[in-house]
Amino acid sequence: MKQHFPLKNMQQEKRIYKGRIFFAIFVVAIFLLLLICRYAYLQIIHYDDFTTASDKNRIRLQPLPPARGYIYDRNGVLLADNYPVFTATLSRTDVTDIDGTIARLIPVLSLTQEDVDRFKSRVKTARKTERIAIKLNLTEADIAKFSEVKYDFPGVKIETQMTRYYPHGELFAHVIGYVGRINDKELKSIDKDLYAGTNLIGKIGAEKSYEELLHGTPGYESVEADAHGNVLRHLGRQNPTRGNDLYLSIDYGLQTIAAQQLADRRGAIVAIDPRTGEILALVSSPSFNPNLFVTGISSKDYSGLRDNLDQPLYNRAVQGVYPPGSTIKPMFGLGGIHYGLVDWGTAISDPGYFNLPGDSHRFRDHKKTGHGAVNLHKAEVVSCDTYFYILS
Repeated sequence: MKQHFPLKNMQQEKRIYKGRIFFAIFVVAIFLLLLICRYAYLQIIHYDDFTTASDKNRIRLQPLPPARGYIYDRNGVLLADNYPVFTATLSRTDVTDIDGTIARLIPVLSLTQEDVDRFKSRVKTARKTERIAIKLNLTEADIAKFSEVKYDFPGVKIETQMTRYYPHGELFAHVIGYVGRINDKELKSIDKDLYAGTNLIGKIGAEKSYEELLHGTPGYESVEADAHGNVLRHLGRQNPTRGNDLYLSIDYGLQTIAAQQLADRRGAIVAIDPRTGEILALVSSPSFNPNLFVTGISSKDYSGLRDNLDQPLYNRAVQGVYPPGSTIKPMFGLGGIHYGLVDWGTAISDPGYFNLPGDSHRFRDHKKTGHGAVNLHKAEVVSCDTYFYILS
């Protein structure tokens, strides 16, 4: 027996089909509406916020370190100069794996462990946007090797920076001192805005004593950079202000003569203008080359200076404590004349000793038998201790 199946309900199928179309259109419309709302939220409501954030990623403010002030002697002879060196620097905003980058740079830039340690120390305190020095005073070989692989190191580049140079080397080392890299202790105390982009600070001598005068004020440059930190264009610039120049009372010619008198012997010479108290010469021998300290002295060189039995780092003219001996006798004699206590002819009888009233202890003259009758002139000539005991 044949079975009969009902024919498809075409009207019902049309309604279902239309319903599906309307539902799909509704979903698409909702999606487009949400997209438009999100676009309006980003482009209209928060336009200023996102524009600022975008500019921060694209536009950067780079510090421009100031040149240090020059140091001269009293006659204008240049004692401390500045000269340009090539420095490898890194931008933390463009480098995600800093440790890995430094490790790969070791063979390229011939980095020592000291270079790596100094860099890590600077990273801890530097601003996020500040470029950090990896190695100063690059050689031509360092620059050539880096140029071959520079595209493998986004965020790392070679810059020209000014550094200190002492043209007379050892001659003024104990007067001028030297600058050196800023250490951890100094980083905690300095004004980071004032030292933005700067790696050097006065360590000893005039360089340290007059640091505020010599340092100068940094400037800033606004630049547009790509994703790798490469500068696309310069937008604005505030130039740095060079430090003030410093003129010392030291006389180059007299300093040279004093150093020649000591030659290779240990000792110190200080020449003072008695009319003004100005220091005209100050030499401590042996001395050292302050240029070794500027870009970072090696452990080997520092050990050689530190362990030297002649102590070249020791400033005998300033730090040394020595009995004045008979060098004070002329001053006592002049003091006696000034106050009317004696004149050049005032004489005493020197028995070869002196003792205080009521005290039996005898302070002996270097000539045990004494000098007999002695006036001020003879006392100065023979260096009579007893005369100056009595005068005092």
